[in-house]
This record gives sequence, structure tokens and C-alpha cells, in this order.
Amino acid sequence: RQFWFAFFDKHLTDKELTPEIIVSICDSTRDDVQKFGRETIQKYFKSEHGVEYMLKLSEHPTQNMSLFVTNYLENYAADSSENLARLSPYFIRTLCAVNRGRVAKNRILSFLENEALKSENSAIIVSEILARQSATVAIGDKAKTIETMLKIHRAFPAIILPIKVKQTETRIGV
Repeated sequence: RQFWFAFFDKHLTDKELTPEIIVSICDSTRDDVQKFGRETIQKYFKSEHGVEYMLKLSEHPTQNMSLFVTNYLENYAADSSENLARLSPYFIRTLCAVNRGRVAKNRILSFLENEALKSENSAIIVSEILARQSATVAIGDKAKTIETMLKIHRAFPAIILPIKVKQTETRIGV
């Protein structure tokens, strides 16, 4: 492997190392090969391939790749309800991982909150993702999920959410 890593690095360029080839390197089950693939993406990255990298790598089940994909969300998934919908399985899979991927989860929850408040279409997609997540036993995730759903409810009251907002009772002299 070390020979081939060096060979790829020294003798191949972005003409030979297309996004399809680099993604196939990242699809390896070996950590060292995945790391080489991520480094190769960073070395030969072109913005016109950003969405392709994000969508294809979001299908990878490992924590390292899930975290790597979060680096592309702001630039290539923001302001696009279509990309949000296409990334839904990635968001759900990453958020459902028990006791793993805290940094990726925090980035995703923050990203989803920002996107949900931009448009009603995005809010609908995010509310479907969060409705699933709100049943989680992870208290930190549950609190953030409910907080985001409340923000969605305030911005878009017509969207059906698995929460019921009650007015608080005000008592005087208690």
C-alpha cells in the first residue's frame, strides 16, 4: 500500500485522479486507505466537484467519513432544499449513531437549524429528520432537537411537528 500511495502521489495528477476514482479510494474499508483518499480529495479538490464529493461520501458508513462530509455542508448543501433531501439518509444515520460522532452530530444539528429557518421547503425536510431524532434517549440531542423544532414552529406554524406548544400559566403572588 505504501508503494501505491507514493506512486499515486508522485505520478498521477487530477487528470487521472477523477472524483469517481478518488471516491472509490475513500470507499475502502481500511482506515489508512480512507485517510489517503481524504488527503487526495484535499490535494486535488475543485469546487465544481464539491456537491459530487459531498453526496457520494455521505453514503459511507464510517465515523471519519461522516465527519469529513460535514466540511462540505455549508458550501455545497446550504440554501438547497434538494440537497437537504438527498442528504437526509446521511443526517439520520449520523444522528442515530449511539455514543459516537459527537462533533459530526453537533455540526449537523447546527446546520439543520440554520437551513430550516431559511425556507418552508427546507423546514419541512428538516422537521422530518428531527421528528425521528426527537425520540432519542440522548438528552443533549433531544434538547437541541426540540429547540430547533420550536424555532421551526415559530417561523412556519403550518408545518406539523411532533410537539405541542403550550402557553405557560402566569401566576401572581406565588
